[in-house]
Amino acid sequence: MARANFRPIFLPVAPQTTSTTKAVYDILTIVVTFLTVNYATTPFMLGNLHDSLVSWSLVGWYGHILIISALVFFYAGGAKMLKGLHGPSGEKANEKKIHTNGQANGNGKVGGENLQLPPPIHELVPPPAGTK
Repeated sequence: MARANFRPIFLPVAPQTTSTTKAVYDILTIVVTFLTVNYATTPFMLGNLHDSLVSWSLVGWYGHILIISALVFFYAGGAKMLKGLHGPSGEKANEKKIHTNGQANGNGKVGGENLQLPPPIHELVPPPAGTK
């Protein structure tokens, strides 16, 4: 939710390929990702619930606050507000790009004649004895 709604605000307008605001956005998202992953993995390193709760309380429960705040923001209509801030670059950023390797023929088939599907599971692993 956050990337799809915040990122287009910071994208540079064509023909620019980068901008200061995009660089700041990139650094900020790296820092937020780093902090969130560290917060979420702390209980696995500590190994028990009591120590996990103590460590989260020592850092002010910032991970829980961040996630709950984001959910409240987006479910309260924040996505609509952010879409109003998207500029001309944001419109193009939301378009889906389909990349092909030059083999697209427009008939909806993927891979052509060389596509091989895996065999069904019952051919690889026979069913237990006594079952059909």
